[in-house]
Amino acid sequence: MYFSLGDRVVQSTRVAQRLFEGSMLVITAHDSMLHRFNKLGTFIWKTIERPITVEEIGNSICKNFDEVDKIKMYSDLFLFLSELYKKQLVTIQKIAK
Repeated sequence: MYFSLGDRVVQSTRVAQRLFEGSMLVITAHDSMLHRFNKLGTFIWKTIERPITVEEIGNSICKNFDEVDKIKMYSDLFLFLSELYKKQLVTIQKIAK
């Protein structure tokens, strides 16, 4: 899926989640799969508890993590959000063009 900076992302309501030893564990209802996020994935997951734009997520990452290469960060962020979308962990509200 293609994302733009103004698209809004939010956690799916069809998941169960728990923070365990600093990592977020998320189970998807449709397939009962367990997903474990690293430190940055956990940070992003917490950030998208409420609808937020991709750009706002990126700004939050830059503010909270040291020495962020913005180009690489946005590339990785788009990839991560695409994976979350494919696994039905998030919903996306596309901006009107």
